[in-house]
Amino acid sequence: MTTSPGLEIEARGPARVIVLARPEKRNALSREVAAALAVEIERAAADESVRGIVLAARGPVFAAGGDLTEFQQLLDKKGGAEEVLAMGRRIREIERAPVPVLAAVTGHVYGGGCELLLLCDGAYLERGVTMQFRHAEMGLAPAWGASIRLVERAGPLQATRLLATAEIIDADEAVALGIATRAVEPGEALDACLHFIERAARLDREAVAAQKRAITSARRDERERAEEREAEVFRSMWGAPAHRAAMESFAARARRRSGGQPPGSEDPG
Repeated sequence: MTTSPGLEIEARGPARVIVLARPEKRNALSREVAAALAVEIERAAADESVRGIVLAARGPVFAAGGDLTEFQQLLDKKGGAEEVLAMGRRIREIERAPVPVLAAVTGHVYGGGCELLLLCDGAYLERGVTMQFRHAEMGLAPAWGASIRLVERAGPLQATRLLATAEIIDADEAVALGIATRAVEPGEALDACLHFIERAARLDREAVAAQKRAITSARRDERERAEEREAEVFRSMWGAPAHRAAMESFAARARRRSGGQPPGSEDPG
């Protein structure tokens, strides 16, 4: 096993398993972790022996979205919104990888963590896991492509429900909506992903890569236009009163939890 900032990397036969390893921060994505994740995805994809990549996580939260303490520091920084948007461009390395990238989801998924899953080619969610697109609770809109990919997978009506209400859904509903590949029993998500990759490894690597290129390129032109519109909406909301109020609420809760010390780095639960 090797490590990278906030990550642990392990070879498992034809699969490369990349583990989000910041359980004390609820696996929130900082700029450093997002950059490291992109590098490790690219490195794994360049290895001809790797036939698929699995994203996994330690702790009860798979991914809590962006690191709010870091985002709070960016709130009044010139170009702060652009730095958050740049994180999304980095983690799109998941879609650019020529091999399938799957998520083995063993913990709850919030906000930007949901956007991370939507970049993957498949997601196996263990029953008991929940998902919540909580952007509106933070006074924001998606910044990493969720509005586009959620419409693609679940349709505009369900995308509106999930984004406008921050409703919590379970693994079975995520599958029914087309957000996840399959709901599995606790302890089975990683094995399900590894089984997928073992099956793909029986086929020609370039043939599998061609399938992924065909699927991801089918909506590329429309996505590029939509992603810029999404970025414009995010920029308009960054630092606005609702966003500032949500960030202050997060900071106040964190201070109470820590007995008056500076806030932690995790997305609030």
